[in-house]
Amino acid sequence: MTGPYVICFQNGCMADYEASGELVGKLKKGQGLVVQGINGSGQPISLVLPLTDFGKAYDGPPTDPQVFEAQQKKLQDELQKRAEDARRRLEGQAK
Repeated sequence: MTGPYVICFQNGCMADYEASGELVGKLKKGQGLVVQGINGSGQPISLVLPLTDFGKAYDGPPTDPQVFEAQQKKLQDELQKRAEDARRRLEGQAK
């Protein structure tokens, strides 16, 4: 599938695609989705997204918004802790 960019920002562009029943069926049966685009330097890039659990996720129950929010907060806290640890290590090396 190809399509024009709908809108571009300083850090990237977006394109819209209709998720038809045919496309969803192909995603459920597929092993990987290759997304291609052009980076800021004008070079083509390809990203491969695994589809291993796509069908299970698509057909499964929706995510509870409160559970999702708690998971996101936990992830954000973990990333913040890692960043602080890395900063401390760099400061220790500088001394």
